[in-house]
Amino acid sequence: MDTMTDVYLRLHNFIYNKCGFTFKKLSEPKFRMIMRGEPNPFSADKIGRVCSGVSITNIKGAKAMVIKSKSVNSKGYVVLSDVIRGKVRGYITAKTCLPIFHIVIKEDGVEKERIVIPQNPWKRHMNGDYSRPAINMQAGNEVSWVWDPKAAGPLSKPFLAKIVNGNITYL
Repeated sequence: MDTMTDVYLRLHNFIYNKCGFTFKKLSEPKFRMIMRGEPNPFSADKIGRVCSGVSITNIKGAKAMVIKSKSVNSKGYVVLSDVIRGKVRGYITAKTCLPIFHIVIKEDGVEKERIVIPQNPWKRHMNGDYSRPAINMQAGNEVSWVWDPKAAGPLSKPFLAKIVNGNITYL
């Protein structure tokens, strides 16, 4: 595996195994998605873990490639800051309450932004039906996406990879 594949898998595993992102807490009414009133699959007692960060120091070449990450500063704002001591920090999205890792990598001298975010289990199509990835997540699978937030336009491919139960597929 290459360095970035290892980093993406580390962040995916951290979201599901250390942060407590799960679809199992849906019966608890205190966990609600902000926008639609749907149950929030993110365990509130572990919500701070995504902000505390995940170490990438033992991934060969990662400290040189992953140079910045977005996290919440002491005033409560999401800011981009340098990766310190090999720890990538994340935050919780305001709209959907999903844990997210927004990183900047340096590859061949060029800085690129990447986001690793779990599938929203309540994502719906315009007709109201759940999306196929949301149904996959509701079935108990651990689904995350790697995407390029700078990709825009009808011919761009913002989704770079899909991770399902720890297996990554580049798109």
